[in-house]
Amino acid sequence: MASRKTAHDPAVASDADAALASSGANAAASPTHAALGDELRRQRKLKNLSLDDLANASGVSRAMISKIERAQSSPSTSILSKLVDALDTTVARLLGQEVRQHDVVVIRHEQQTVLVDPDSGFSRRVLSPILPGRGLDFVMTELPAKAETGPLAAHTLPVEEYVYVLSGVLTVTIGETRTVLNALDSIYYRADAPHRFENQGRSACKYLIIINPVRG
Repeated sequence: MASRKTAHDPAVASDADAALASSGANAAASPTHAALGDELRRQRKLKNLSLDDLANASGVSRAMISKIERAQSSPSTSILSKLVDALDTTVARLLGQEVRQHDVVVIRHEQQTVLVDPDSGFSRRVLSPILPGRGLDFVMTELPAKAETGPLAAHTLPVEEYVYVLSGVLTVTIGETRTVLNALDSIYYRADAPHRFENQGRSACKYLIIINPVRG
C-alpha cells in the first residue's frame, strides 16, 4: 500500500517536509514542476506574501515552499492543497497558463497539464482552460490501487466540488462522512471540511472532479 501522509503540524513541518522533498526530488525536475514553482512564486508575490507569511498561513515549512518554487521538490497532494487554500487559488491555476477569453477554447490532449504526486502516484490532468475571472476547475484524476490522496485541507472560502467516477471504486471522506462510489456514481459536497480520496480496490480508479468556488 502507498504510504499515507498526514496533515502537517507546523511544529514538525520541517522534518516532514524534508522527507517529502527527498522522495520527490527526481519528479521535480520536469517542466511541469518548474512551471508550478514559477506560478507559486508569482501568486505569492502578487499577494505580497513572504515565504514566512505563506508558511504561517499554510502550515507548510518555509524550506519546503522555497524548494517547490525552485523546482527542487515535488509537493505531495496534501501539501499542495494547503498552499492552494492559503493563496485562495486552485491547482489548475498553479499549473495552467491563463488564456484570453474566447467562446470556444480547445485543449488538445498533449497540451493538457498533468501533475503526479511522487509518493502515491495520484495524477491530475487539467481539462479546463484558465479564463480571466473564472475560478472553475475541471480535472481528470487517477488514483492507483491501494493508494490515497492523504488529507486535503478544508477550503477557507466556500467551494463546491462534484465528482463522477469513470472506473474503479472510490472512497470519499468529507469530515466524518464516508461514502463508497462505484463506476458511474457521482457525489456533490461543500469542501469546507477536511476531505480525502481513497482507492481500496485492486485496480486504478479514474474520476472527474469539478471544483467550483462560490463567490458572493
